[in-house]
Amino acid sequence: MSQNTHQLLLFFADQARHETAVRAVLELRRGDLERSAALQAQLGIDLTSLWTDTWFNHEFSAQADFLRLTFDTSTSAPLPLQLLAQLFQGGLRAAVVEVFYDQVGETQRYHYLAGKQVNREPFYQSEPQAGQVVDAQLGEPDEDDCCVTVAKPVSLKQLLAEQKSEAKQRDEAVQAFVELAKLSRETGSNPLEVVQGVMVIGGLAKGLLQALAFTVVTVLLFKGFWLWMGAGLLLAVALPLYHANQANKPFDSNSNDSADDSTDDNDQQEQLPC
Repeated sequence: MSQNTHQLLLFFADQARHETAVRAVLELRRGDLERSAALQAQLGIDLTSLWTDTWFNHEFSAQADFLRLTFDTSTSAPLPLQLLAQLFQGGLRAAVVEVFYDQVGETQRYHYLAGKQVNREPFYQSEPQAGQVVDAQLGEPDEDDCCVTVAKPVSLKQLLAEQKSEAKQRDEAVQAFVELAKLSRETGSNPLEVVQGVMVIGGLAKGLLQALAFTVVTVLLFKGFWLWMGAGLLLAVALPLYHANQANKPFDSNSNDSADDSTDDNDQQEQLPC
């Protein structure tokens, strides 16, 4: 079973917050969720749900100036951006996340400063001691440079919004496939035919809306009521047909390709000697 392996290095602004975080993780490891929750509350974080529901194969170590968490997740689990945002609000100074994506065999390293994702260079310039710890704990980047780069610093708030948007789009896509499979079973139709029908109907609706918008605007802004009404009626016929034809083209192309392949196979069979 594929899984992602995460390395999380945390650098706090002061020793008190560092020690609170260490104690919170230690209580989680011991199974004392109530005591750990009280310590997490002092930092304004919720680590318990991730620890118990999303992360597994936990490993933990801490030194005087940093805290390291190692854990595995499913391949669909996102980066712990929400936790990082809470930690920065609770006194985190810097963080580095390295993820080994097992399915593709690639490693990526992310750097965070003051609640923003940054590139490796500004991170090392701002936090040289933390940079030394990162190299010692995770190793220096290889020639392929596993460090993720950004055009400019990106706030965790923006990254979280993008992460939620992507998750919503994935959920909607999955739901659409489920509905498509259900409709296909109920009607006994080929799923591609169902998709084709939906896209053609969508094209017809798009054309009608465009024709209606054209008619309303021209009637209101220009003289010649019956002229624009007539033009609108013509567009109400032409535009839906045009968009329906455009939506149908990919399926016609696939159908023609299949027919050509079938013809080629028949020709080859006819050429075989008896």
